[in-house]
Amino acid sequence: MTLPKKRNRDEDSGNFRHSKSTWIELTAGAWSGLCARMVVAPLDVLKIRVQMEPEAQRSRGERISPRSTRSILRDILVKEGPAALWQGNIPALIMVVPFAAIQFAVVAKVQPVLSHSGLPDPIPVMIASATAGAVAVGCTYPMDLLRTRMAAVQRNSVSFSERLSMVKVLFSLMSDHPRRLYSGVSVALTETVPYAVLGFTCFEFVQKQILAFSGRSELGPAEGFGAGAVAGICVKLVLLPLDNLKLRLQLGPDFFTANPATSVNSRVENGSKLNSGYFVKSSSLKLFKEVWKIEGIRGFYRGALATMLKAVPNSGIHFGVYHLTRKFLNDVSFSG
Repeated sequence: MTLPKKRNRDEDSGNFRHSKSTWIELTAGAWSGLCARMVVAPLDVLKIRVQMEPEAQRSRGERISPRSTRSILRDILVKEGPAALWQGNIPALIMVVPFAAIQFAVVAKVQPVLSHSGLPDPIPVMIASATAGAVAVGCTYPMDLLRTRMAAVQRNSVSFSERLSMVKVLFSLMSDHPRRLYSGVSVALTETVPYAVLGFTCFEFVQKQILAFSGRSELGPAEGFGAGAVAGICVKLVLLPLDNLKLRLQLGPDFFTANPATSVNSRVENGSKLNSGYFVKSSSLKLFKEVWKIEGIRGFYRGALATMLKAVPNSGIHFGVYHLTRKFLNDVSFSG
């Protein structure tokens, strides 16, 4: 009989350090996601309302003539109250916190391995961030779907029980129609993977320039936020058309005409009715052609102002808080 190989103290110590490092990355990423989301939640709701305006007008048979961002914001505040700007924030937090944790942790683990393999910069960070983005989307997309739908509904038009019914629909889909939970996921991946690649690559580039200019080994707090903000602007300028397509696919063509109370409850009771209404599946290519034909290039950049207002603090806080938290946790763990 062969005895199991005895583990030495160095192996145990190495495994412990690896596990500790992973938890530091996950915690720093999760905390950065939480902080960013709490700050940008109102801007996210505003962005979604601005982007969905053309679809809402089309569903009512009106001529597509979207209002300004300021006009839509005024409408929300007057008709629904300031609390409406945090609508859908709970599912958003349930999505964003693990998304950020997974994304930062995967990049932190994969990038060094690829760098040591001899790949030239910026290939390691590009591959690591693409992997991280795909894994994070796969794990959290259903909550993104729910977050979009809850943020799109006017606060005074549905009761708490009706909002709860929307959540019940999501859980019903998990068992009866799991593929519907990923309606629009192809567009989400097409957006998120390049978003992650461009975001992390831009951040790395800006970070190297700052460090080379300053002669320091790490960024200060303000510089981390600044580098993240620059990365966020660059990414959103490129990928806003995909964000618009994803949002419209998530809402579906019947979203605006369905009565939230009756349509949601009927779909909970009868899974076969899920083909119409809230969780309808649409063709990405067909939607692209419709937007291009009816709205032109402007339709793909709908909500550009609200998106940029959100992108700057969102990306800056994500990167800045992540690096600050990771440094703090590393310092605490080493001092302990």
